[in-house]
Amino acid sequence: MKLGASCVKHNYTYRHLRGLRVSGYLVESAATGILKQSVMNLRSLLFLVLSLTSLAGLWWLWPKPAQPVAAADTPMASAGHLIHWRVQAGQRVQGPAKFAVRVGDLVTLEIASDRNDVLHVHGDDLKVPLLADKSIRIDWTPAHSGHFDMELHDAGLTLTQVDVLPR
Repeated sequence: MKLGASCVKHNYTYRHLRGLRVSGYLVESAATGILKQSVMNLRSLLFLVLSLTSLAGLWWLWPKPAQPVAAADTPMASAGHLIHWRVQAGQRVQGPAKFAVRVGDLVTLEIASDRNDVLHVHGDDLKVPLLADKSIRIDWTPAHSGHFDMELHDAGLTLTQVDVLPR
């Protein structure tokens, strides 16, 4: 027999049954039930506040990732910098084997080749035809960060490697 059904069936109220045993159950007062519910709600609220405070503390105290930098042996090109390469017989004879630049910085690339070829700048997927015995200048503003190759397709030469660092 359920306590609620018993109370309704016999028209008892909780006030009449306070402290009495009905079918093996101790009947509690309505005030005690409300108090227990309030304590449970207060514990839940306290747990929620402590959890959120802990998470916020971890967010602020967690170490931030270091700002990416170029390797020590990689020269950093500043905005507006001119970088020059000269290619003879399909080989780089002048110019850096690698360099670094930041996303959004304008860099001028100058390539002189003794053969017709195609310069391919990976990452931004830029392809520029090179004419034999002519020097070409390209104003390049990298849009994506990462480690990319610049290659001459016909010669099969990796002209340089570029580390494009985020802003």
